[in-house]
Amino acid sequence: MTSIRHVEGWMERHLSAPTKPVSLRNGQIVYGKIEKVETNGMAFVKIGNEMIQAELQTPLRAGNYYWFQVAKADDNIRLQIIESPQADNTEATVEQTAALLAKKWGLSREVQPLLRFLLQKQLPIVKEEVIQAAKWLLATPEKDINLRALQMMYTNRLPFTEPVFLALKAVQLPTPFTKQLADLQMSLSSLPAAQTSEATQMLTAHLQRMTNGMVDAHKALLVLLYDWVQHGDENAYRLLQKLGIWPDESGQQPWDWLAKQIMTHRELAASLFSSESLTESNVKQQLGDWIVRMQHEIGNNREQALEQIRTLLTMLSDGKPPNELSFLYEAYQKGQLPDGVQSLLLSDENIIPEALTQHIKALVQALGLEHEAAVEKNLKSDVPFVAVGLKSLLLRAQQEIKDEALKKQIETLIHRLTGYQLLSQEQGPIQPLFMQLPLYLGNEQTDVTIHWQGRKKEDGEIDPHYCRILFYLQLKTLKEMVVDVRIQNSIVHVSLFNDTPQLETIVSLMQPMLKERLAACGYTLSTVKVATPPEQQQSDVLFLRVLNNYSEVDYRI
Repeated sequence: MTSIRHVEGWMERHLSAPTKPVSLRNGQIVYGKIEKVETNGMAFVKIGNEMIQAELQTPLRAGNYYWFQVAKADDNIRLQIIESPQADNTEATVEQTAALLAKKWGLSREVQPLLRFLLQKQLPIVKEEVIQAAKWLLATPEKDINLRALQMMYTNRLPFTEPVFLALKAVQLPTPFTKQLADLQMSLSSLPAAQTSEATQMLTAHLQRMTNGMVDAHKALLVLLYDWVQHGDENAYRLLQKLGIWPDESGQQPWDWLAKQIMTHRELAASLFSSESLTESNVKQQLGDWIVRMQHEIGNNREQALEQIRTLLTMLSDGKPPNELSFLYEAYQKGQLPDGVQSLLLSDENIIPEALTQHIKALVQALGLEHEAAVEKNLKSDVPFVAVGLKSLLLRAQQEIKDEALKKQIETLIHRLTGYQLLSQEQGPIQPLFMQLPLYLGNEQTDVTIHWQGRKKEDGEIDPHYCRILFYLQLKTLKEMVVDVRIQNSIVHVSLFNDTPQLETIVSLMQPMLKERLAACGYTLSTVKVATPPEQQQSDVLFLRVLNNYSEVDYRI
């Protein structure tokens, strides 16, 4: 059972039906209600959530529902009722309509289950697409996954092509994303030396960085400083310069420059070093002693250690408050840190909030979901494209690998990433984002599924004060957890779905801290609700609601 299915089952009651505008095509089969019949043969018909005016080919009763076939001529819409087995043209059942369409279009009995599914979901049916979909369905045994993929294609108005179908199938795979990455990494490491290439080596290294535990950027900084100060490691020094911690060209020797910085910011230095009178000889010694002290403190009194590290960075940047150490996460993901430093950056102990935040940001970037946009940009600028994200590296490796089984592994991952992209396409005023990230917490590994919807402002920027975020993850103790976060005018409502006993009591104890931290970011916590998830829904309602980019909830956003 995939995480997506659980999210869908739990959220089914909380998300509304789609409200996308109806787009009618010649030959399309639609389900509508006759709202009003006029004397000139025209009628107002409600299809989905939209009212249209159309010409009826057959006199029908207002208030009744019917299956129609669309005929368009210029701007005029004609609706021809699908022949009803009833003498009075009352509504035909789904089964009857499917049988009539199959006979009319000359389709085999094998296609009738597909027709029934499409009619039951009130999806826009066109003969040519039904024939094509039937071929896809009959080619593989995953019936439920195949049908849900088709439903997503229709609901999200995606191109009706096989690559899109395969991508939406891959998103639903029961195999966790973390396992797919680990399996591919193992397969690549088993390749004979004669079959390895630069592309496979780059992909292997990238997967290694993605599947490692969280990087603690502050520990990374201390390690680099220690290697430079205590061992004179020139590589560490050059990296500190590259990361902007030490100036590239100060016109002075490093220790002279540091002594000057410390003397310029004596008040800041007083909280770090024991002596205010520093020379080139004792600056190095005092900084070395401070680094050793911080390496000990960061494990015992982390908050105090982090404050001192921020003070040092402020001093090195001429008194300007430092940004988060995102540059170290980026350097780690790009493999720019020395091997010895890389191995010391993994935190297997406490889950540190800022480390988790930066780790997730780094993973999002590492997926390379902007691959196509980056390629297009490079083509326009005539700058050679450099593959750095997971998708780019997968595509490059796929071209060079000869082993068919390995090629299939890579292809499945590419389809999965493409599925994330398709489900994150801009839809009118709402910008959706859907992805799964491999999260490694110590020795535990899990997928975290994120479905985010945000409203765009008039200038095209995302409005951070109006959005909705759904998280799903599997945790060692709490098991399955869904977090539903709604933000309206900077007011935050949080709902937790989990069946752990006494969880509500634990959450209430943590609520004041959550409220305080949200307030520091400009948000007001309104409510935190804990609810037991409803019983598993039937399989035919799984998945699609959570992935629907347009709902009444969206428009309230």
